[in-house]
Amino acid sequence: MHAAVQFANIPHLVDLVCDNLTTRDIYRSTIVCRDFYLGFSRNIFNSINIEWRATFNKLTRHDTLKALSSQTGNIHSVSTTFAETFRVLVQAALPSPCPVPYPAIDPTAFHRLRTLECIYSGSSYPKLLKNRKYLSSILSVIESSPNLESLHLGFFLFKEPDYIQRLMSAIRKKGRCLQEIHFTSNEYVGSRTLRELLWSCAAVHRLNLSAKYYDLLRSPIEPNEARHLDKLAKEALSIDDGCETADIVFQWRQLILPCGRSDFGVLALVPVLRHCPLLEELKAPMVRSRYYPELLQYFSPSVLPKLSRVDFRYLSMFIPDLEYFSSSNVYSILHSFGSLESVVAWNSISTKRSGVFADWLASNCFSTLERLDISGCPQFRSPHLQRILRACPMLKEVDALNKDRRPSHGSDLTWPLLDLYDIKDSKEKGDGEWACLGLEVLQLCYTERDATVAIPAALYKQISKLKRIQVLRLMNAGTIGCGDNMIIIKEESDSVKKAVKEWSCLSDLRELRLLGLKPYVPEEYIKERRTQWTKLERLYYD
Repeated sequence: MHAAVQFANIPHLVDLVCDNLTTRDIYRSTIVCRDFYLGFSRNIFNSINIEWRATFNKLTRHDTLKALSSQTGNIHSVSTTFAETFRVLVQAALPSPCPVPYPAIDPTAFHRLRTLECIYSGSSYPKLLKNRKYLSSILSVIESSPNLESLHLGFFLFKEPDYIQRLMSAIRKKGRCLQEIHFTSNEYVGSRTLRELLWSCAAVHRLNLSAKYYDLLRSPIEPNEARHLDKLAKEALSIDDGCETADIVFQWRQLILPCGRSDFGVLALVPVLRHCPLLEELKAPMVRSRYYPELLQYFSPSVLPKLSRVDFRYLSMFIPDLEYFSSSNVYSILHSFGSLESVVAWNSISTKRSGVFADWLASNCFSTLERLDISGCPQFRSPHLQRILRACPMLKEVDALNKDRRPSHGSDLTWPLLDLYDIKDSKEKGDGEWACLGLEVLQLCYTERDATVAIPAALYKQISKLKRIQVLRLMNAGTIGCGDNMIIIKEESDSVKKAVKEWSCLSDLRELRLLGLKPYVPEEYIKERRTQWTKLERLYYD
């Protein structure tokens, strides 16, 4: 069945998602839908499966372009890993197929387009960098989308000066309509060019300059490359932006710093922080330690008065010695922000510093802290957690699950992070009650020291607003299952029954997952307590 027929049968094309596939199936069926996906990774309807190269490379077929041209004004979202998508769209927006270079298309041709995502696989880079018609067509679609709200590009594709200027001009013209920009990589862009790009993005609310995770795990930096990157870093610090940014107030609410093999972009960004009075969230993933002194000098309420969420995840991947991450440095800086709501410190707390971190949080009593994420910190023990729980009364979410799923020693196992064996009934210990009575999500992993150990009832009684629980039967010692919003327990039958009985007090419980425990917890045991869980929305039991 020809592609033109398929397009003709979808009168309200909204989302166009194109992946570079290898399957030979052209179409299986036709449906009228608001979301039209080309590609297996986004094919939620299981009804459209197309071989991209075999079908859409034949762009001279006028009927295919004609069918798509009638839909360009209805497309709300474009997401693709293949640049040919944009050549199709541009040609479809023209009266008839035109040779390259394309004439200017209607500046409102894609007036309903809100989201544009163009990401490329590594094998595509050399071809795309040499193919001006692809780059020009991408920019044409951006320029013809007056209502674009979210833009995600592989920025280094536009390293040629004429394309850079064209891109920045298109971004500036959109003004405050464009709310979010994500440039996947900026490793090969000069510091001055990056700074100019930042000025053009002054009106956006969310700016993401981070690379994808797989870009961070490539081969080590060679000595020559390291010297080149250090040169770029010095260049970034030497740029005098006084006259150029004096009158600019960046509207950024969220800023995600660049990371990866080259972190010089951090230094290009550092002076800009002086012009971000509205910044609420700052993420600094995988930033090398030698850049932190320059970054941290701008961490003060006078410079960033509205900062309430900070994220230092994966710090230790590049920093073997975290001695600088101490109470006299980062901790004291963070303490100066009296309204912190969220602290994310994945893999950022060493063995020596886990206790210091807990003592710091507990001693400073963050009255506004609502979320703490210490995933991937295996040295963060239960006594440290107890101190934090008692000191931060507004905590709603504590996440101590191991989200680091990278293989270790040829294994993909994730290991327990937290031992709850030491968490006893607070009244028995005479330590008073837990402070964070509003806790809604507690995500923990713990080791099994005793087959009859259960999470203490006192904990559940005092955090009665807990909304999500997941119990997973562990088949092998030392291996755990992990995911969002779960408590993972390894128990024998009687212990599990006891835990379920203790959960009767959780009147706000919305979701309960009991996986692999049907042989140990009778169904009637669950039914008896369902009447007490009046707000329960989802129950998984097998």
